[in-house]
Amino acid sequence: MIGTYDIRLVILSIAVAIIASYVALDLAARLAASTESKAARYWLIAGAFSMGTGIWSMHFIGMLAFGLPIPISYDTTITLLSLLIAMMISEFALYTASHGSLSVRRLLGAGLLMGIGIASMHYTGMAAMQIKPPVSYDPFLVILSILVAMAAAVTALLIACQPRSATIFSALWKKAGSALVMSAAISGMHYTGMAAAIFAPNSVCLVNPEHINNVWLAGAIGGFVFMFFALTLLTSAYDARLAARSANVAETLSASNDALEKRANELSRINELLQQKIAEGIQTESALRDSEERYRQLV
Repeated sequence: MIGTYDIRLVILSIAVAIIASYVALDLAARLAASTESKAARYWLIAGAFSMGTGIWSMHFIGMLAFGLPIPISYDTTITLLSLLIAMMISEFALYTASHGSLSVRRLLGAGLLMGIGIASMHYTGMAAMQIKPPVSYDPFLVILSILVAMAAAVTALLIACQPRSATIFSALWKKAGSALVMSAAISGMHYTGMAAAIFAPNSVCLVNPEHINNVWLAGAIGGFVFMFFALTLLTSAYDARLAARSANVAETLSASNDALEKRANELSRINELLQQKIAEGIQTESALRDSEERYRQLV
């Protein structure tokens, strides 16, 4: 049984993957910039939820873009399990990307685990399809899909963990490039994995699927995800602005303290000179008195 794709939903799924990756990298930067452990923990949770939702939404929209001659239904529990897996690998990815430079060994290990996590999310979602006989897979394409996910995940982490640039535009381009690579990991893995799926000619749906238009459902999911990501980016930008303002205030206070300390040192030196002049004056006055006394004695 051969399936077909709705090109509109395919484009939508790729767009969701790109935006989800960019938001994840932006949150990784906020996580790295957070000096308080409590704030960093909140950003990690928010980032894992955002990125996990984005990866899962891309996967589900890609599933909706795929059509078979028979109706398809999905098991809700297994579908939610795939969402949980996406959030878990997102948390791991954000934690890794937000902790500075990586050794080669740690980078490869993190990329391999991320690739396996993305693949696990995909094939768990595929297992939610309630059809009989179950879906079988081409082993070569399955291995290829996992390798694609691993390679792209390693590359994305390598870009994301480079030293932060001092300019806004270079940092923006770096995040955009890394987001494209991460979205390529997700999208490439998904559609390679879909190509590995083999559906038997006599496949039937095990339950009566609900009659919902896939285009409208995918559009609703995409719209919700885009609004959620927009809110996340606004929150991140607002937090970054507050952090920059706090940094400016702290820098101003530090400069003022340095100026006050310098002035205090100058006053201290002036006071020492005055004390020295006073001591010299007292000594001179004492010498004059002794001289006057000797003069009187002489007279």
